[in-house]
This record gives sequence, structure tokens and C-alpha cells, in this order.
Amino acid sequence: MTNGCELRVMKLGSQWEFEALGTNRIKRQGTMELMRRLMFILLSALSLLLFAATVALWARSYFASDEVGHAWLNGRTCTIRELLVNTSRGQISVQLIRVDETPSEFASHQARIGNARSLWRSGPAATWDLGARIWNKLGFGNRRRVGPATDGKTTWGREVELTYLFPAWLRALLFAVHPGCCIVLRIRAARRFGTGQCKACGYDLRATPGRCPECGTVVSG
Repeated sequence: MTNGCELRVMKLGSQWEFEALGTNRIKRQGTMELMRRLMFILLSALSLLLFAATVALWARSYFASDEVGHAWLNGRTCTIRELLVNTSRGQISVQLIRVDETPSEFASHQARIGNARSLWRSGPAATWDLGARIWNKLGFGNRRRVGPATDGKTTWGREVELTYLFPAWLRALLFAVHPGCCIVLRIRAARRFGTGQCKACGYDLRATPGRCPECGTVVSG
């Protein structure tokens, strides 16, 4: 009798521990699934916001040119390096500029710009001359210019300018990938739910309609 009672208690204890472990596992899976869904929603919202902003700037570029940039001044070598990003006429240009100056030119330049090394300016929309090749017609291009730096009135130093051109639709397409995937996944999930499958993993739920035994997803009524 004593051995039988002890064996029964051990069995009951083992069963309770097994059920507790199973419940904890389901809870952990549910928490991880919730975190994944939250991250997915946040990424979807961010991608959609960036896509909308890109389309708005794309449309604006046909009426105005917007440019942002930053300059790095090196007094030891009397060199100015600039990074400029411009949008105009449906094009995005990235310019890398290096200007080598004499000490007097550099001192004059440094005194003129002071600490204003970052810029943001707008102006009339301009058109880039891309060329006649196939990738040029799609909006891609690049050019390299070496010569004296100029502001339209005077020239100084030696300037090396590298320009890379991309179409604005490419950036819009990149930001549209994630929202597009979300739409496809929603459609697939709706089809799975309609055929009695789990929306998360596609497991057949006809035998367990309340909860997915594969991934632990709770099926809402």
C-alpha cells in the first residue's frame, strides 16, 4: 500500500510537472509570437511612412530641387571634403567632392563659412544630362570632373567631383518591398484561415480549432 501510494504520488507529480512544462512552453511561444508580430507591425509602419515620404519628395522634385550636405575641413592639408545629396526632376544625385586649396584660400574659405558645415537648401528644379545608354534612360548615371573649383564668379584650388545618379522610383520601390510583403502575407493568412489552417504556420486546425498545436497560436473566435 505504501509503495502503491508513493508510486501514485510520483506519477501524479510527474504528470503535473509535465503539464506545467507544456503550459510554460506555450506561454513562451505565445510571448515570442507576440513580439514578432509587434516588430513586424513596427517595421511595416516605418516602411510605409518612408515610402509615402519618398513618393512625396519624388513629386516635389519636379517643381523644386532640394539638397542636403556636409563639409569636412582639414587645416593640416588645406583640403575640403563634401558630401551632397540632391533630388531634382525625379533623380537622386550623390556627390563626393574634394577641393585642394592653398593655405590663403583655405583660411579665406574657413573664415567665410565658419561653423556652418552642414547645409540644406532648395532651388529651381534642374535636369541632369545622363547620356543615351540603356541604363541612362532608366535614370542611372555617373560622372567625374577634375578642374578648378568655382562658384560661378571666381575659381580657386583643384576640385575632384564624383557624381552618382539614381532614379527616385528605385528608392520608392525599395521602401515598398516590406509593405508589399505584408499585403501578400495577409492575403495568404486569410486564405489559410478560410481553409481551416493556422494563420501563423499553416498547420491543419480541423482537429484543434481553438489553438494551433504546432506553434501555439490562439485562434480568435
